Amino acid sequence: MVYDAVTNFLPKEGLIGKLIEMTRDSEICPRFRFFSFIGALGAVVNRKVFVQRGSKRTFPTLYPNPWIFLIAPQGKGKKGTSLGIGRGILKALPPGLSSPILSAKLTPEVLVKNLSTDISAEKGIPEHLLKMTRKKAIATIISTELGVLLGKEKYLTGMAMLLTELYDCHDEWDASTIGRGDEKLFDVCLSILAATTPDWMQTLMPKDAFEIGFMSRLVLVPQPKGWRRRVIPSDNEN
Repeated sequence: MVYDAVTNFLPKEGLIGKLIEMTRDSEICPRFRFFSFIGALGAVVNRKVFVQRGSKRTFPTLYPNPWIFLIAPQGKGKKGTSLGIGRGILKALPPGLSSPILSAKLTPEVLVKNLSTDISAEKGIPEHLLKMTRKKAIATIISTELGVLLGKEKYLTGMAMLLTELYDCHDEWDASTIGRGDEKLFDVCLSILAATTPDWMQTLMPKDAFEIGFMSRLVLVPQPKGWRRRVIPSDNEN
């Protein structure tokens, strides 16, 4: 089995260290496991922790919503298994603590509908009460095949642009820009855990993903060169 050099830099203590140790004998390379944990942790923390760089009018607030893309050839690298670990962590948490998980089979309109609040029903309600009752646009997209989420199909047109806009975790975003009427997104924090192949990244990624800054927002995690599936000996082997 090829050694993953990232292992030298992974934490040995704390929550992440314990999770890495618990999965040490799995078939997934360490970097895939580590970044799946980081993605799940960021989804749970969402807007509870932030960094403000200077004036809020000048610099956007930074929230821990990493967009993790695991990259390995088709059928290799155990990408889906690694994402399953992240999904399992989120699902094991009590309601209200975890980030809601959205299906990767989304159109831009469906994504906005899942995250938006109908503000037409808010007339006459004091602002201080609205802030406590409004739906927060917090969610995690987990996609084992990135082509399902992003692609060149007509119904996915504009998805890369929409995701790029939502990445900045706006306090308020007007959903009417894509024809949703009296709907807005409040306290946005969208996380993504996804897997793809090198071929798909090169040939099938929509052109606008490279032109609007979408790619610069991703954490691309490639499979180590030469990595192969670890063979676990059976009990009958010496």
